[in-house]
Amino acid sequence: MGEKDRFYFIVERNTSRIRIPNHVTHLLGDLNFDTITLFVKGLEGHSWQVAVVVDEKDGNLYFTDGVDELIKYYKLKQKFCIIFSVISTQQVEMLMFDKKGVEIDYGFPPFPEVIQISSDDDDVIEHNSNPDAEPLPTQSNFVSVMNTADWKYKVNIPIEFAKTFLGLNGRLVHIQVPGVRKQFQVQYVTRFSQEGVFKKARFEKGWRAFVQENQLGKDDEVEFTLTVADDYRIEFQTEITRAGQ
Repeated sequence: MGEKDRFYFIVERNTSRIRIPNHVTHLLGDLNFDTITLFVKGLEGHSWQVAVVVDEKDGNLYFTDGVDELIKYYKLKQKFCIIFSVISTQQVEMLMFDKKGVEIDYGFPPFPEVIQISSDDDDVIEHNSNPDAEPLPTQSNFVSVMNTADWKYKVNIPIEFAKTFLGLNGRLVHIQVPGVRKQFQVQYVTRFSQEGVFKKARFEKGWRAFVQENQLGKDDEVEFTLTVADDYRIEFQTEITRAGQ
């Protein structure tokens, strides 16, 4: 690992995005409106999904959505330094140092996010918290409301749905929209706790293209209905309901 795949960033007041220098952009591929994983070297669980966006004004590539949460979590102050090393087109390693050049105490890994998709998903989570409750039947569809902080870049999937129909390993998923000839491809991604518990499932890479081409807006709803699920292919039919309809 050398200087050609490494860059640093000095934290400023109210930092919400980080510019990616030109000398490493070619190592990340075409990631505009996509997400990438930032992780702390040698510490399991200390990983963050952040959006990568090209600024239309200056043409530079930036880490955006997720950066402010990362800085708040590690309590990075003004003049603290983050050193980034590009590992692959989807992963960037990071180390953090205070103003004196001492590596910070990273503490415990971030707590898993609360997955909130729709009222149906809330019912599943609340119901499963009661050990004496009867298991709810899992349907082959779910609804996602476009109202999370990062809805333009990823879709959280109800964990019971993911366990039952999609499995524990990430894979490519095909999504069809009625009346649209093009079939969209998105990456199904899974996350686990340090103890190996299945904690999170998402659609990530490719979702931004779906949002743009179908002109999704805040509070729109997308219903995903599973039509094919086998060892070779996963396919969803979708129905979009615009906000206010």
